[in-house]
Amino acid sequence: MDLQGFTVIEDAFSAVEIGQLRDAIDLLEHESVLRPTAQGLEQTSSPIASADQITVARGPAQQSALARSFCASPFFQKVCHDVLNCDDVRLYYDQAVYKRSCPGRITPYHQDIGYTFIEPLQYLTCWVALNDATEENGCPWFVPRLFRRGPLLHEFDESSGGWTISGLRSDDAVCVPVRAGSVAIFWSLTPHMTGANLTDSVRKAYICQYAPDGYDDRIWDNDANGGHGGPMRVDSVEKPAVNDASNFLVLKGAKGVPRPSLATS
Repeated sequence: MDLQGFTVIEDAFSAVEIGQLRDAIDLLEHESVLRPTAQGLEQTSSPIASADQITVARGPAQQSALARSFCASPFFQKVCHDVLNCDDVRLYYDQAVYKRSCPGRITPYHQDIGYTFIEPLQYLTCWVALNDATEENGCPWFVPRLFRRGPLLHEFDESSGGWTISGLRSDDAVCVPVRAGSVAIFWSLTPHMTGANLTDSVRKAYICQYAPDGYDDRIWDNDANGGHGGPMRVDSVEKPAVNDASNFLVLKGAKGVPRPSLATS
C-alpha cells in the first residue's frame, strides 16, 4: 500500500460467507433497479448508473443486517487499524456496483476523492469481489505510486457519465483481477478504473469505504456551479458530518466495535 497505493488480500472471505452476502445484495440491487423503472425513471443513485449496463445500490449496510455485520467484521477492523493506522475508524460509505454486459463502457480513471472530497484526504476503499472479477468482465486497473501526488484535477466525462482525471498518463496501469471473496484495498487518492464487461454475465462488487473518526465531508460540492463543482455552502457546513446510524464506528480505542442494530421502521 505505501509503495503502490493498492494491494489485494486473497480469499479474505469463504465461499459460504461471500455467497450469503451476494444473495442479500442481489435483492437490494434488484430493488434499486425495479423501483425507478416501475415509476418510469432512470436509476439516479449514481451518475454512472444505468439499469441495462451498470447498477449502483447505495448503502446496503443501512438495509441489510448481513451487509451491516460484514462491514464491521474482524477482517475490516484489522485492515482499518493496520492500514489507516488509526484507533478510531468509521464506515464512511458503502455501495454495490453491478456491471452487466457493456462492451465499450468503462468506468474511467478517477480518484475516489474526486467524487467525495473529505478531510483527511486519504481514506480507505475496500473493493470486495462478490464473484470473480476478470479483465474480460471489468476488474479494477490501478496506476501505481501516483497517489503520492495528492488530489488530481478531474473533469466530467459525458461518454461514461462519470468523473475522470484530466490528462492522465496511464501507460504503467496494472490490471488487477480479483477472485470472489478476495478484496482489493486502495487509497482514496489512488487512480483507478474498471474495464468494460465483454462477457454475458454480471460482474458484482461490494465497495466499503472507511475513514478516521472525525472526518469532514462538508468541504466540496460536485453539483455546485452547474455541475462544475465548488465549495460547500455555509449552511451545509452547519449540518453534522457524521450520521451515526450509517457512518457507524468499526474501531474505538483500537478495539473492534460490534455493529449497531439495523433501524426498523
